[in-house]
Amino acid sequence: MKVTDSVVKIFNESGQLYGSPKIAALINRRGEDKVSQKYVLGIMKKLGIKPQYIRHRTNHHGIKKLLQRAEKHPPQAFQSRKA
Repeated sequence: MKVTDSVVKIFNESGQLYGSPKIAALINRRGEDKVSQKYVLGIMKKLGIKPQYIRHRTNHHGIKKLLQRAEKHPPQAFQSRKA
């Protein structure tokens, strides 16, 4: 099996999540060929395939800003409209 075929197969089996380092490691672990991460990256670029990166939610506001906002806008006491 050619390296290009192996790269495409592993990439699709991973749900298009694996990048060149992990694909290269898997090819080397299987013992098919000895390839470098840069070689696999070149193949992926030539084929136009890129892994889908999962973005993790992060809080870009520091705790200081959150505390300042809390001071400016204190919680309000709500009254029920039911009489």
